[in-house]
Amino acid sequence: MKKAILIASTAVLLLFGAAPGASADLVLGSYGSGAGQYQNAQGVAVDTSSGETASGRVYVADTGNNRVDVFDEAGAFLFSFGSLGTGAGQLKSPNAIAVDPASHAVYVADQVVLLSPRPGRIYKTIRPDIPRSGSPEAIRRDQVYLDTVEEIWQVLKQYVA
Repeated sequence: MKKAILIASTAVLLLFGAAPGASADLVLGSYGSGAGQYQNAQGVAVDTSSGETASGRVYVADTGNNRVDVFDEAGAFLFSFGSLGTGAGQLKSPNAIAVDPASHAVYVADQVVLLSPRPGRIYKTIRPDIPRSGSPEAIRRDQVYLDTVEEIWQVLKQYVA
């Protein structure tokens, strides 16, 4: 069953997985830096596997706190992972998240990973330092953003015939 999940983050309430005008089936979090609180929730994923311990867990990528919070299917906070940094297990402004129901692997995006063509191998990893405050139009015109897009394009155009 697909749930509409309401995330209380900053002054905005984010409703994920719902049709326009729908109400929330599950409400998670509040503004802050404590367990189950957010400073800028950017993504949510639900483990949709069946009959497993992790089934129904909700994962929330919190850009402002540089972590992922994990809740059970009823909305009870379980644990967090990640901290600010660029090392193993660290995140810098995570903004997207997905869960593979077959393996329960959680994929968190805070970087751009460019793969080579078949067989796919990591060719280059880019950790953009793009400002995340301001309007989307202002960010789109920011020089750091433009430089990052150009860097990605320079790698990708090698594979475009």
